[in-house]
Amino acid sequence: LWICAPSQGLFRYDGNILHPHTFPRNITPHNLCICDDGEIYAVAWYTGILKYDPEKRQFQQIARDSRGQSLLGLETNTISQQGDYLVMSLQNGGLRKWNRKRNLLQEVGVQDLTHTFTRFAAAMDDEIYAGTYDGLYVINEKTHSVRHFRQSLSDPSGLSDNIIHSLYRDREGGLWIGTMYGGVSYLPRNTFMFRKYLPRPGHNSFSSRRVRELTCDAKGNLWIGTEDAGLNVLAAGKGKVARYPLPEAGSGTQVTLVVNTEHRLVKGILEDEKREMDAKLEPINAEVKEVEKKKAEIDELNKDKKFDEIPQVDKDRKADYDKQLDELRKRKESLLDEYGKGNKIVGQLIDLALLANGLLKGAALDKFVKRSVELIK
Repeated sequence: LWICAPSQGLFRYDGNILHPHTFPRNITPHNLCICDDGEIYAVAWYTGILKYDPEKRQFQQIARDSRGQSLLGLETNTISQQGDYLVMSLQNGGLRKWNRKRNLLQEVGVQDLTHTFTRFAAAMDDEIYAGTYDGLYVINEKTHSVRHFRQSLSDPSGLSDNIIHSLYRDREGGLWIGTMYGGVSYLPRNTFMFRKYLPRPGHNSFSSRRVRELTCDAKGNLWIGTEDAGLNVLAAGKGKVARYPLPEAGSGTQVTLVVNTEHRLVKGILEDEKREMDAKLEPINAEVKEVEKKKAEIDELNKDKKFDEIPQVDKDRKADYDKQLDELRKRKESLLDEYGKGNKIVGQLIDLALLANGLLKGAALDKFVKRSVELIK
């Protein structure tokens, strides 16, 4: 049994002992894929592909593909097997495919996800299901088609929420979709009309609208993992829901923050950040462009060569450029982090969201009150 805990690491349980797996440079994988042939892969942001070596019982990092293209700059959220490929969902909204037999990174031919965050991608037969912050995309590269499902307040049979966390296809080919605030939506096979499963006090229903994970057991029962109300189990063919609540939440409570970028306060914060930080970030951005230009020149020189045919001096130069880009990214993040810590309105907005959900307590609540008084003055 493999256990992936993003804040703690990756563990393998053999039935008796829980074996932790350590990674270089504090890498903490947040997604795992076990392929049909037994190969195991893990991913995290900016770490490339991590492949498990069963003989050494450790993961090996794959930082470049066979053409020398770097895999380290990708913000990979999830991976899913599609034959010889791993379909990769990227935080900035894209999809990529990595051929694990040929070690080759490729684009997904048909997609329109660059304007939204892509939480996951699941490959099923010839189709790729991408869960995003803008609904569900179903992509078929063979037919060059894209279907897009979104929430519609005027359509009772539409998707229950646009922010998709998880998806599972049952034995009948129906799709169970877990959302951030809309509970579970079910799409029966060969139809485009969703059924919604929401919590209803006093009724046989799920315990939360915030659904993180979905899966079925060998008997066909659907297991639903929520963010704030434990586990639910929907009995196959019976429609009965069993609830397994969590004990009282402690320091491990998970909080999801959604920002309305059209709100006047948020617009004001972004404008202030631009005025304050543009001059400081401009030199870093210029360096990034220059380094990326140099990398592109090397790629152009070697575009028709196999990885083994590329001169070692070019490989070393690209590795050095990747290191420079990583250092520049850290410098940029450090400046923005420092600015954010000193912005009282940002802290106030976050605390207001926590307060509205009953999650602001103790010393944090005291700080919120004091800050509120200061801002009023």
